[in-house]
Amino acid sequence: MKKLVIFLVLFSALPCVYSQAAFYNAGNIQMHGTAQVGFHTNVINDGVFNNNSGSAGFYSQDQSIVVSGKNKMIFKDITVEVFDDLFLSTSIGVTNDLLLNIGRVNTPTNDKAVSLDFIDSRIYVGADDDRHVDGYVTVTNSGEFTFPIGNAGLLRPMILPNSPRTGTFKGAYFKLDPNTPNTSATPTTFTTSFDTNAKDLTLTSVNTEEFWDLDGSDVTSIKLTWDKNSNLGALTQKVSDLRVVGWSKDLEFWVDLGNTGVGGDMNNGTIQSTPFIPDEFEVITIGSGKAAENIVFGNYGISPNGDGTNDTFAIKNIEISHNNTLRIYNRWSLLVYSKNDYDNSWGGFSDNKLNVNRELGLPDGTYFYVLDFHDLGISWQGWVYVKR
Repeated sequence: MKKLVIFLVLFSALPCVYSQAAFYNAGNIQMHGTAQVGFHTNVINDGVFNNNSGSAGFYSQDQSIVVSGKNKMIFKDITVEVFDDLFLSTSIGVTNDLLLNIGRVNTPTNDKAVSLDFIDSRIYVGADDDRHVDGYVTVTNSGEFTFPIGNAGLLRPMILPNSPRTGTFKGAYFKLDPNTPNTSATPTTFTTSFDTNAKDLTLTSVNTEEFWDLDGSDVTSIKLTWDKNSNLGALTQKVSDLRVVGWSKDLEFWVDLGNTGVGGDMNNGTIQSTPFIPDEFEVITIGSGKAAENIVFGNYGISPNGDGTNDTFAIKNIEISHNNTLRIYNRWSLLVYSKNDYDNSWGGFSDNKLNVNRELGLPDGTYFYVLDFHDLGISWQGWVYVKR
């Protein structure tokens, strides 16, 4: 038999300012078994209310509901059915299932400490433009998770992939220009502009319509979504040119986070990044990059004799991706040269200490190269003939 838990509502004795009644907890409350509780008014939790079975619901047809207090409430199942939205001034946790029936869940976009928390859970039902979390969502889980986040009346989820280990990630979506990431209508924690003209050479443009904030110390990839409101046609006319991009905290410009899979068209689709550490980036969004085919691969010949012509192993457009590694082997598969961030400077010399008379250069002959572009996901092999 289900247990219905009924709470008394306190009125004028509350030491806070509300235009409506509120449920106030300063003690220790637990819900057991299949207990159910429905909140039809504001909730203030200064006590313990975080070890609950059963289900809790927030219901109102004519006013918003505000959850505040010193401590986080945690429920097994939560239902939201608030026509004028549920507002969180303190975090709420769910350990099983979230049902978004009516209204949005709002968290302060200028306070990352407050979020809707999925704790060892990734289940929810009902997310769309009218039903989502406008603000921050935190998830602690190892399975695939789609953040039910949005802003300005638009659902714009991002998706974490399956992971071999449990990690904690926090995310939010902002329908804001990264150049002005903090507005009176949508205050945020960001204090500086993320200049979309400040970008690495692999990028041609960065979206000025929207961005996401993703926090976490574990390595992950991320899948971003777009629709017609993203205006990706201003970036490129080819879906294959799209990239996930991030504002690097260290470099203070946009860097290419890759494209390991893209689907859809210019009006609706998804794109997945290469793995990265979210905490190394302030925000992420979608940009466009120079196509990999612009880098000219092939077999080469060089004549490093100092005459200024063809003296080095030069790959056309190598500057498109500085995040690369070149390795050169002789015919016996011995590594004779390697360089990160290759800059077309190899002139037939060895940097392997096992090679004798390195200062004289390598003997004439055919050498084999492997060139890895880490951010583009490309590995290319070929040969280069050295003739002095």
